[in-house]
Amino acid sequence: MCYQNDGLSGMSRLNAMQLCLSPDKGGLELYVAKLAGFLDNEVELSVVLADKSDIFPYFSNIKSPIYQVRRKLTSAIKIAKIIDKGNIDIVHVHWAKDLPVAVLAKILSKKKPKLIQTRHMEMTLFKNDFYHRFIYKNIDLMIAVTKQVKEQIEKFITPAPQVVLSYIGVEKKPKISVSALTKLRGKYHLNAKFITCIVGRIEHEKGQHVVIDAVDKLLKQGVDIQLIIIGDTMTQTYLKDFKNNINHRGLDEKIILTGFLSNAHEVIQLCDALILATRKETFGMVLVEAMQAAICVIASDRGGPLEIIDNNKTGLLFKSFDSDALCEKILNLYQHSDLKALYALAGQKKAEDKFNDVKQFNEILANYQSIIKS
Repeated sequence: MCYQNDGLSGMSRLNAMQLCLSPDKGGLELYVAKLAGFLDNEVELSVVLADKSDIFPYFSNIKSPIYQVRRKLTSAIKIAKIIDKGNIDIVHVHWAKDLPVAVLAKILSKKKPKLIQTRHMEMTLFKNDFYHRFIYKNIDLMIAVTKQVKEQIEKFITPAPQVVLSYIGVEKKPKISVSALTKLRGKYHLNAKFITCIVGRIEHEKGQHVVIDAVDKLLKQGVDIQLIIIGDTMTQTYLKDFKNNINHRGLDEKIILTGFLSNAHEVIQLCDALILATRKETFGMVLVEAMQAAICVIASDRGGPLEIIDNNKTGLLFKSFDSDALCEKILNLYQHSDLKALYALAGQKKAEDKFNDVKQFNEILANYQSIIKS
């Protein structure tokens, strides 16, 4: 993972920590790894992860020190020692559940670094009690990943910390060869006229069941379609029930479950369309990844996708959790390949212009410099 700065490297280097104790291996955690890969060349970086973290391998190319601690409040003592040892100027938190340990580490440290949180999730309410007021009083800057999240922070936290908007940028992946695509088609037994996919942890709120329902309806209408589902489940019980649903519908050959894939960006390139069916996604990084690859996108009409997709221009939006509405959007692309190509090209241009990862990482670095000077 190698990044090149566009001009901020002339600034004096600062000492920054990326703190992420999340046990998961999803978009948030992988984003932290990518940001750390950029910062590794730009600041004196320290990384703190949970012990036995599933994302630890994604930091293998980072030269900076990586510490692993237990996911408990008392780990703040160890983190405070790391802060003082590394003379840390900034602690950057991404998982909201890490805020208590980060605040306590800041207080216990001699250095008293600035504390920054990137808010990756929506904020639907704020508990205006002593505990929450105390936590947010100790945050020096919040980075919102969408306009909607920024507005929520300013609405629900009083007084709100300083808040800036910075869309999540995505690294543009190279196109894979025709022979590699052919090999992947064979691996997953893809032979339908129209291939679509959904990427993300398999759970009810992510809406995979909605997509299955839409595909089932389309097949009954004679549409030649297959669906690739990429992602892990949190529990084996849910996965068993999920597979039973597919089997009960007789869709085993039409729906392919891959599990988590490190090369998901390659499989996406097999598709005519990528679907994001989450009930209400905060951002939707996978949409940008597909758009950058010139793959048409379809997404729920709530949350982050509203800021990524211009409906009927750079992709399609459907009524959230409505399989009939999704069915209609897929059928439109199936029947009008010219529209599919038009949306894909327009989406690619928007993704490259607005959701560039190096541009966004440089915005974060500039925010670091700004908050240090304030």
